[in-house]
Amino acid sequence: MGLFDLPAPLFSWIDQLLAFLPALLRVALWGAVSGVLSMWLYALLSRQDALAELKGEIKQSQAAINSFDGEFNEMWPLIRRSLGLSLRHLRLALGPALWAGIPVIFVMAWISNHYGYMAPEAGAPVELRLTPAEVLPEALEPAADPGSYRAPWPAKSLEVAADAKPLFNLDGQHPTPVLHARQWWNWLIANPGGYLPAGSPLELVEIGLESRQLHTVGPTWTRTWPLTYFLVLVVTALGYKFLRRVH
Repeated sequence: MGLFDLPAPLFSWIDQLLAFLPALLRVALWGAVSGVLSMWLYALLSRQDALAELKGEIKQSQAAINSFDGEFNEMWPLIRRSLGLSLRHLRLALGPALWAGIPVIFVMAWISNHYGYMAPEAGAPVELRLTPAEVLPEALEPAADPGSYRAPWPAKSLEVAADAKPLFNLDGQHPTPVLHARQWWNWLIANPGGYLPAGSPLELVEIGLESRQLHTVGPTWTRTWPLTYFLVLVVTALGYKFLRRVH
């Protein structure tokens, strides 16, 4: 597990308690919780009094620029003051905003694995594309294109080898569309399907899995989790901002 995967068991347990709800509604709830939590955390960490005062000064500065009726070169002090106030506003808000985004990353790391791809039925054929194509695995049915093969989706796991040496392991419990060697960023977010073993002649294994669809309306890209999650997140975060008058 990576750093951002640590709360995943808790999230899965909560999601299981909500299993009586459709997947679309569960994803929407995760988006709503993420939006409210991130905006609440931003309000907690930011200097709201200073931001409110600064917001008033920015409005006054913009009004002075809009009402200015002199020579253009005489307006530069007003422009410099407006830019300085805006940069100060950015400095005050940026740090808390970055910290407030951390809970969203934790939820995204989990939800992308939990709702990203559908696990095929055990025994259903799945297409695998190996890179480089010159590697010839054993006990896999070749497909039409070089480097492409078909394998039955395992109930638990399937070890694929070449020359009696393991190439990779296909994890039937954690569907993931790609396998690769472990990279430095995997200490932050892990690949749920595992990694290619050290010394493997393969660079990449692409697995032909279908994205999980939450509903059947609209284009395919609108049916997966990102649109629902981020749309609800943004709406609830903005709603919290206006209702609680967060600056």
